[in-house]
Amino acid sequence: MERLLPYLEFWVNTLADHYRATLFMGTGAQGGVINISATVTADIYQYNFPIAPKGAQFTAAVTVAHALIPLVVIYSILMLWPGSFRQLILRLCLGVIAAILVISLTEPALLAAHIEEIFYAALQKIANQEMPMPRLLYWVMFMEVGGIWWLSINMAIVCIWISARLDAFIWRGAGKPRRSA
Repeated sequence: MERLLPYLEFWVNTLADHYRATLFMGTGAQGGVINISATVTADIYQYNFPIAPKGAQFTAAVTVAHALIPLVVIYSILMLWPGSFRQLILRLCLGVIAAILVISLTEPALLAAHIEEIFYAALQKIANQEMPMPRLLYWVMFMEVGGIWWLSINMAIVCIWISARLDAFIWRGAGKPRRSA
């Protein structure tokens, strides 16, 4: 997981509007965690309320187990799906790409959302009224109530479909020209 941190950090910083994030591995009460440390790059105002000054630092963490959910779901389906050994190898190779895609869609948003939640809580407290939630939090809420499972299952199905088509095309001669009678 540590090798993916620069990649995930890039996407977190792409999602971040007002801060620069750094990701690093650590340990927590539940085992390994991915920590995010965010430094505010400019004074943050939301709805004309001051939320955080430039230079303020915030931290949050996500357990590594959360990031491994897509791997477990995708590879469980890919390993148990019937088919030839060639299709299994193709499915497992495609599973790497699928897992990286799912992790890319979920983990950076989750890490950035933890920081956004801090800003949102500060806004609620300062405004002393209900304020609209940031859009990123809606995506994370969807992912947390089953979206990550839905996305992982669908990516596994896509891997199965592609592996069956590749198997038919490459090894069963679908790509060879036909003889005329």
